[in-house]
Amino acid sequence: MTNGGFVQIPNGCVAELATYKEQGVLDYEDNPIIEALPPILDMGEVIDALTLYPKYHPNERKSDDKYKLHLVRRLGRYFQPTTKHIELEQRISVCIRQGYISRNPLGKLHALRLQKGNKALKEKEGITSVFGDIRNTGNGFAIIGTSGMGKTTSVERVLSMYPKVIIHHEYKGTPLSLYQVTYLKLDCPYDGASLKGLCISFFLKMDELLGTNYSHKVVARRISVEEMLKYMVQIASNHCLGVLIIDEVQHLHSAAQGGADKMLNFFVTLVNTIGIPVILIGTQRALGSLQSQFRQARRSAGQGDMVWDRMNKDEEWDTIMELMWEYQWTKAVTPYTDQISSVLYEESQGITDIAVKLYMLAQIRVISSSLEKITPDLIRKVGRENLRLVQPFLQALRNGDIESLTKFDDIRPVDIESYIQNKLSELDKKSVIRLHKEALKKKQESERENILEELIIRLISMGVSDSDAKKAAKEAISELGIEVSINELARKAGENAFTNSRQKSAEIKKKKLNQKETIKDENDLRYVILKKNQEITAYDALKEAGYILDPFQELA
Repeated sequence: MTNGGFVQIPNGCVAELATYKEQGVLDYEDNPIIEALPPILDMGEVIDALTLYPKYHPNERKSDDKYKLHLVRRLGRYFQPTTKHIELEQRISVCIRQGYISRNPLGKLHALRLQKGNKALKEKEGITSVFGDIRNTGNGFAIIGTSGMGKTTSVERVLSMYPKVIIHHEYKGTPLSLYQVTYLKLDCPYDGASLKGLCISFFLKMDELLGTNYSHKVVARRISVEEMLKYMVQIASNHCLGVLIIDEVQHLHSAAQGGADKMLNFFVTLVNTIGIPVILIGTQRALGSLQSQFRQARRSAGQGDMVWDRMNKDEEWDTIMELMWEYQWTKAVTPYTDQISSVLYEESQGITDIAVKLYMLAQIRVISSSLEKITPDLIRKVGRENLRLVQPFLQALRNGDIESLTKFDDIRPVDIESYIQNKLSELDKKSVIRLHKEALKKKQESERENILEELIIRLISMGVSDSDAKKAAKEAISELGIEVSINELARKAGENAFTNSRQKSAEIKKKKLNQKETIKDENDLRYVILKKNQEITAYDALKEAGYILDPFQELA
């Protein structure tokens, strides 16, 4: 069913109808599967797209405690991108587009690839032998880091900027019937070696997106894993799969001898034969497995790995924590200080997800008890009491205890220098911080305008003129700020409007008196009116002075 630029695929997902946009890069011109992607974003646009600010109003601090215990959970949705997220978005943006260069569906190479894929299925030929002479532009990279650092969440956040499926019908007058799948994310099988399990997961995911029945058609045939891989390659080619993401790659560590190499070799095949970029996500345990052919393949493509480490205690940390600190539902406001910043870092060890949870727990403790404010000691206390499962990891990080860290699956950060080649240019942190602060300023200005508008509407409904209502409302906000309740501001604005009205009346009266004093000519009609008793009308004053005749005398 069509709804604007979107279509609900029967038994599948909501797909986007292709609209073609210039990408600003010569290599991407006249390629419909690239031009159908969203525009390439600059740093500010990436921050705007990735940032998530939950709803919040300072007046919510006056709500009943039972409600505030619900409101504080909004913090779980808070997301502020760091320089690492900006780099990740750039990498994925380049990865997808570069992989599509050699897979233009209107080009001869694409048709040749599909023909060879069908040939491989029919003649039982190996994938590599069939595709070996086709040039490809795809490559990939690995994301390695401690569990709980937000690798998977961050990747999914970036991928959400892309439509899952794009439907093409025509490109520049040329018919094009294509259901393009921009990305697919799978989890590495738990045993680390089940290629069959990986293939079945692939077919099921494609069925979820496209409403197809690939999983039943392929699995029901009871074919070998090698044949399944061929079908997987062909389906990926048919739907111009943009990038394949494999999560939990550390499971390869558990594979039987030769199993990890077998799976990694298949990923290399996807990259080298049909040009589909592959992104691997895993913890430090995956490093041993990645010392094999997949790393060699990525190195030859000039693509380096990305190590997802904890944040440093620097200005960027403080900016992100200070933005988070605005979401405060305790009765008494606790300001963000250097001491708070240091304690949050010490207790979270620079893991933002843990820092957010600490802040939530501290607020819940204050709200549900007789405590007045959030203190550094309270943050330490809730961390020790409520995050017991992660305390051994955090303690090992604090102490720099290498021996203890090696016992844990995913704590010790790795030396990124040996894994990163041709790293993306370092982002200017000051620019990112400046953009964060501008976003905060815009948010505050927007709140102020909304409150001002509501005050003006209330005053106008009470009979105050537009100009007087605007003046009184601005004065109320200037005097009380926007932290108080809207009703308190409205009362103050009403008082201001009344006071202003009285002052205005007094000024008019004074002006009339001044006018009376300045009119000296006795023949001036205004002089006659102003000199007479204020209790008679202007008509009677003029009549008494002889300027108006008595109509009854005229009739006599």
